[in-house]
Amino acid sequence: MQNNSLNKLVATLFSDSLKYVDQSDNYVDIINYLLLSKTEVSHFPTNDEFAESIETRDAYNMRQQTKYYIFDRLENQDSLERVNVIDGMQNNRFTIEHIMPQTLSSAWKKELGDDYQAIYDRWDNRLANLTLTAYNSSYSNKSFHEKKTAENGFDHSGFRLNDFVKGCDQWTEKELIERSELLKQTTLKLWPMPSSNFQPKVVENEVYGLDDDNNYANVKIASYSLMNTPYKLPKRTWKEMYIGVVRALYELDPAPMRQLIAGDRTKLEKVLIDHPENGFCQVADGVYLYTSTDNWNKIHKLRDLFDFYGIDQSELQIEVVSGKKE
Repeated sequence: MQNNSLNKLVATLFSDSLKYVDQSDNYVDIINYLLLSKTEVSHFPTNDEFAESIETRDAYNMRQQTKYYIFDRLENQDSLERVNVIDGMQNNRFTIEHIMPQTLSSAWKKELGDDYQAIYDRWDNRLANLTLTAYNSSYSNKSFHEKKTAENGFDHSGFRLNDFVKGCDQWTEKELIERSELLKQTTLKLWPMPSSNFQPKVVENEVYGLDDDNNYANVKIASYSLMNTPYKLPKRTWKEMYIGVVRALYELDPAPMRQLIAGDRTKLEKVLIDHPENGFCQVADGVYLYTSTDNWNKIHKLRDLFDFYGIDQSELQIEVVSGKKE
């Protein structure tokens, strides 16, 4: 997955978890819930996606640290009798060996069959064709039989990764598919998809009318409804709502707003002007709204504007996110 997506996910994971720590004493359960609740580019890979990547990825050209980790886990799994794979790879005592070599000899082409080129292109650097050895230089592009039975060949290898290879009499696409399936099942056990029993308590959003005694300080807006017409807020900001409501009123009847701009400003002085200035946003042609102000002022100016229009303030209903600070 792309680093820029994962970086954001990891950076916010702790702060996101703090929202729920009072709902569960199982912190891991909360973290797993958060991971599994991500969507789109930050979503946690499913077992199928993970298995497909294990099968098809170019494992040979992964970053060195990634290869160290993967081959160490595949070799040692959960055994207490461990081979120090990472140290061995870092010091070049252990290297990655292509079972089907990177350069095909005539013997290998014959063994792979008429489709040898397609098989080679498909499987060359995939994990199913890779293993560990301390004798890479002696293997070269020898035939499979020679690699297997020669002194220090696969048959004599101490690596668990070569157990399947020892049981093979040939190395064709059939064996590659079988080893790929084996590795997929192994990786799903080594890196199981997290699970969580945690379910956050559902907190219903609260809805207030513009006429309610609420100045909306330190709360996050979710949406609003004007004259029974619901409006979404993609960015969920008060500024977005403020501009949207004023624009809707202008579209409903531009005359009162033009009157305010022309000079009959009352409590709305310097809120609406007919030219661009810093702190103002355009809501219509020749209509600019001052938006560089706090929620308290936005709400009070909207109340004044509704009164000037002669519209009941209850016609604007504002949904706020319960318990969410802005």
